[in-house]
Amino acid sequence: MNDNIIYEQPTNEIIRLLMKLEYLLSKYKFHYSQTSIWNIKEAINTLFEFTELSSRNNIKLILLKEISLSKDLLVKLEQNGYINENTFKKNNLILSEQENKIHQLKDNIFSKILENEFILSIKNKVYFPAGDNFFDLPSYLNFLTFNKNKIYTSLDMMFDNYPVINDTISTILELKRRSSSFEECVALDGFYEINYDKNQSLEIIRIKMDKDMNVYPIVSLNNRKISILFKMLSSQDLIPKKISNDVGFSYSCIFKI
Repeated sequence: MNDNIIYEQPTNEIIRLLMKLEYLLSKYKFHYSQTSIWNIKEAINTLFEFTELSSRNNIKLILLKEISLSKDLLVKLEQNGYINENTFKKNNLILSEQENKIHQLKDNIFSKILENEFILSIKNKVYFPAGDNFFDLPSYLNFLTFNKNKIYTSLDMMFDNYPVINDTISTILELKRRSSSFEECVALDGFYEINYDKNQSLEIIRIKMDKDMNVYPIVSLNNRKISILFKMLSSQDLIPKKISNDVGFSYSCIFKI
């Protein structure tokens, strides 16, 4: 059993986008694995969020660029002893396969959604409070009460590009997380400051803590300094409160290669 919780703070827009997409895909996989109408409904709503966020960016181009950077990162991970030769070869092959699959995606990745009248009728409603109710969308209730196998077949057909996008994002972020180890330290009076080289481009700050501490970090950046302020939610009114005692934790800084 893992007794730790890891807080992550992305520090550039590309990594923030990838982590948001990772979050949505994790939420989708959870609801997709359930069988109730409400879970399937939430899975579909989550994919709408994913589509909306991705469509604002050239996700295909971003992933191809990040795959190339990840291959360079793999070389450094092997050179620095973070991974062995077999792990290097395995991950390099995975990245190459994902690169080929991303290249094969159409420029309009979400065409099957945007051209489907039924899916659009739902998508246009979900952003309004209770907009996707069943009395306004009887076809939706009909769909959700289909045979479960038909529902999943329809979802997999309409959202067929998501597996490769999901796998690619997972691989990219996992390699970044493996590129830096945690360092133990103590925040005196609930505050800690980290200096880093101005020539390095910071991508992610990771903070690992004991789950039972009931404390969370607030991270800010200023003049090549990382400031970490620890707070807690008071037991009843849930008002954030600064910690005045020392806090033991671990941190990891991930930099762009």
